[in-house]
Amino acid sequence: MRRTREIRQGKDPGDIRHETDQGDIRHEMDQGDTRHETDQGDTKHETDQRDIRYEADQGDTRHETDQGDIRHETDQGDIRHETDQGDIRHETDQGDIRHETDQGDIRHETDQGDIRHETDQGDIRHETDQGDIRHETDQGDIRHETDQGDIRHETDQGDIRHETDQGDIRHETDQGDIRHETDQGDIRHETDQGDIRHETGQTDQGDIRHETDQGDIRHETDQGDIRHETDQGDIRHETDQGDIRHETDQGDIRHETDQGDIRYEADQGDIRHETDQGDIRHETDQGDIRHETDQGDIRHETDQGDIRHETDQGDIRHETDQGDIRHETDQGDTIHETDQGDTRHETDQGDTRHETDQGDTRHETDQGDTRHETDQGDTRHETDQGDTRHETDQGDTRHETDQGDTRHETDQGDTIHETDQGDTRHDTDQRDTIHDADH
Repeated sequence: MRRTREIRQGKDPGDIRHETDQGDIRHEMDQGDTRHETDQGDTKHETDQRDIRYEADQGDTRHETDQGDIRHETDQGDIRHETDQGDIRHETDQGDIRHETDQGDIRHETDQGDIRHETDQGDIRHETDQGDIRHETDQGDIRHETDQGDIRHETDQGDIRHETDQGDIRHETDQGDIRHETDQGDIRHETDQGDIRHETGQTDQGDIRHETDQGDIRHETDQGDIRHETDQGDIRHETDQGDIRHETDQGDIRHETDQGDIRYEADQGDIRHETDQGDIRHETDQGDIRHETDQGDIRHETDQGDIRHETDQGDIRHETDQGDIRHETDQGDTIHETDQGDTRHETDQGDTRHETDQGDTRHETDQGDTRHETDQGDTRHETDQGDTRHETDQGDTRHETDQGDTRHETDQGDTIHETDQGDTRHDTDQRDTIHDADH
């Protein structure tokens, strides 16, 4: 068989093409492209300082660079080296290896497990179906996590955790925090000098908690709770039969039951006895006594005053800074309200009022009213039988009745006696006497 070939020279200096049935070679220049294309593969050299590509059915190799980029891609796997100082990747069906760095990042990822090293000084991870190990650090963080249990060491000086289905142990510290937690019971030691807790789950026998900077003991059971909570105080015993609480900085004793409550709450005072039969309260800084029952209330509330006795039969109130006595009943009210005055006796039979700054006496009844209203005057006696009025600044005496009126109206004179039988008038400034009569 005769072999043919054709060589062509282009117009530009430097282009050579050799085309045959077995392949084509092209050299195209200005400073160099070489291409070799065949059925078995293509080789391309394309450059201004340089690209090399080898592309075939069995695999492609590419070298693309200004200092970097090598790629080998096949059905069996890809290798990539991409860099300005970094990036190596090997990716296959069986696993991927990646090295990505400016000083770090190694990853091996497979179906069987992943290893990752990610760092600026730290981060190692091994993750599988059987368990994960993580070391994440700037000086700390170790984690081993599996179906059987997790171990975590997380620290800047502390944090150890072992967590399983059988129990958890935690050591979390800057000087403290030990926890052992299981289905059978929990022990916690949490401290800066304190906090011990024993909490049980399988027993109803109780929980013990010691929580302190000098205090806090708690024993909690179905039979009762004892709490000692203190900076110098707070004892609580709480049961179904009753609660005793001693809460103090110098005070506060409480005994609370279904039968009654006794409370002593003090800094110098506050005694409360509360029952279904009545309440006694002594609340003081120098005062406040209350006895409250269904039969009546006695209250002594004072800084120098306030006595109240309130019952269904009557109320007695002594409310004072120098005054205010009230006796209020269905039979009558006695009210003494004063800064030097105000006495009131109000009943269905009559009212007596003494209202004064030097005056005002009123006696008001169904039989008559007596009023003494003065700044030097005004006496009134008003009844159904007659009215006597003494109204003065030096004068005015009036006696008005159904039988007649006597008036003494004066500035030195005027006596008037007016009746149905006649009028007598003595009108004077040096004197007139007039007697007018029907006869």
